[in-house]
This record gives sequence, structure tokens and C-alpha cells, in this order.
Amino acid sequence: MYLKRNSGLIFHPTSLPSNLGIGDFGEHSYEFIDLLSSSGTKVWQVLPLGITDNVEYSPYSSKSSLLGNPYIVSLENLENNILDKEDLEILESSHAAEIEKVRSKLIEKLATIVQGRTSQGVKNDLNEVVIPKGTKFTLKLLNSLEDFSRISGLNWTTDAHKNELIISLIHNYKIKVGDISGMNRRKKFNISVGDELPAGIVKLAKVYIAKKRKLKVGDKM
Repeated sequence: MYLKRNSGLIFHPTSLPSNLGIGDFGEHSYEFIDLLSSSGTKVWQVLPLGITDNVEYSPYSSKSSLLGNPYIVSLENLENNILDKEDLEILESSHAAEIEKVRSKLIEKLATIVQGRTSQGVKNDLNEVVIPKGTKFTLKLLNSLEDFSRISGLNWTTDAHKNELIISLIHNYKIKVGDISGMNRRKKFNISVGDELPAGIVKLAKVYIAKKRKLKVGDKM
């Protein structure tokens, strides 16, 4: 196949914007393709699309050479084509409650550490000040911060030990929220796609057969 010389770029779909942790082939992928088209870019190299393992979490570290990654399937698109909206609404409500529970626990612990102390200029991940320097910490002030996953744990107070505790608390909070959101995504995928076995099937075993081939110089693995 003859290809004219064209411009292109390498960009994995998981790097697209998303409300669910990683990008997928949903609305933003169509917008991205429109952007490529308007700029005259002809080639989009998506990189491997296999499901990643639990060690390196890299598209180049896949559990299989045949399986695609289900997490890049757009849940929003699936949601528009399924009937079981009620289960999804219940799931979203449960997810929001779990996040709020973890957030409340974080605020409770932060309040114990910084109550009555003065802010040294708390910032978010974009280096924007969210609690100005000189502001006194209160429970009401901490509750006014909506998204702690974007808050930096650096330099909250003049006490180095307290700052270390705050950094650890916020770090653990971000991990916990990521775990909860990941579990919510998997549950949502199962509701949308379904993981039940066909009628009469007790257990499903999948067998994958590797095809041998001779490698030549220039072949991609």
C-alpha cells in the first residue's frame, strides 16, 4: 500500500480528557479527530490498545496480545444505548456517597492537625492559591474545599512535622479516591456491557492460541 508523505502524531487514547480517570473512544476522541482533520494531520498512531497488567500499567505491558482494553470503551456511549438506567443511577449515588465519606474523614483528620493555626498559602496542583497566607484554619474553611484530589499537601503550616502528616493524609486520600473511582468504573462497565454467562452455561473457559511467525528486520513486536 502506497502512502504519501503526511504529518502525524503518537497519542494514546487514555491521554484524552475524561471524567472517569482515563481517556476513551468517546466524545473527546471524535473531537480530537476533528482537530487533527482541521490541522491537516493525516495519521494518528494510537499505540498498543491491549489491556495492561497490574505491574507496569503500560500499554506495552499487556496481559495478552489479543485482548483489547475494556477501559477505553466509552461508558457514556454505552449508557445512551442501554435500558438499565436505574442501576447506573444507584451506582453513581453509591459512588458519590463513598467519595464523600472518605472526604469527610480527611477533613476530620486535617482539622485535628491544623485547627486554630494559620495558613502559609495552600495551593492546588496548578500552583493556584486556594487558602491565602495568613488565613486561620477552621472546620468551615476546610469543608469549603470541594476537590482535595487537586490540593497540594505542601507548606500548610510552619510546623514541619504537621506538614509531613498533611502530605501523607492527602496522598492517601488521592489513592483511596482513585481506587473507589476505578471500582466504580468497573461496576459501571459490567452493568453497561454485562458479565453474565449464557443460559445453561455453568463455567466459561477461554483458550487463546498463539500463532508462530518468522520475524524479519523491521517487524514490530
